[in-house]
Amino acid sequence: MMEGGRRLTEEELAEIGNHVNLTHGRLGECYSAFMLLKEIERTREVSPFMMDPNTRYGDFWREVRHCAISKAIIDIGALVDKRKDVASLCSLYRLCVKIHSTHCIQAKHCIDEVRDTWEKYRHKLIGHNDASRDVVMIEFSNEGFTIERMEEEIGKLGFAFNVLFAVFYGQIPPRFEDGLSQDAHFITVGEKVRFDTRSFLDAIAQHLPQMG
Repeated sequence: MMEGGRRLTEEELAEIGNHVNLTHGRLGECYSAFMLLKEIERTREVSPFMMDPNTRYGDFWREVRHCAISKAIIDIGALVDKRKDVASLCSLYRLCVKIHSTHCIQAKHCIDEVRDTWEKYRHKLIGHNDASRDVVMIEFSNEGFTIERMEEEIGKLGFAFNVLFAVFYGQIPPRFEDGLSQDAHFITVGEKVRFDTRSFLDAIAQHLPQMG
């Protein structure tokens, strides 16, 4: 692994490896929170009585949904955090660009796109109780944020990680048009959460009365 014609030191490699592991773990948390949210949204469609606020457990599921949304947005914010004292995709980019700057460019584009979209909303709606929160919530809704859009944005972060991971380990970086490898560990973790959540919600739906 070379940096501008010189070999990276063991300390530098260890630092990059640490940021790879920490960022990978947070990405897995983000995918898991999103998959929980995605299955709750599916249940709202196939078993709407479960999520109806006028039914017995409606308020509970509303809060679970809100927690899943908040967790996913917080994780997105953490992954695109530019501060130098945190491990994120941004810090990982700054470290991996020393190895191969050209390959890292496509990762940076994805990171920047997601940060430009989500950073303000994470800060004003979730991370802090902004004084103009009601106005920001309307703006958030008007932007057209949907489950599908969130999935697309998280996918960009997953792709960026896969590029930087490949650069660090001297592999050929993936192409964005090829999509995410289903073998990626953070996707495997998220899929396990999705499967468990669906099984749980389906089991509950079978035993709950349709009304009240």
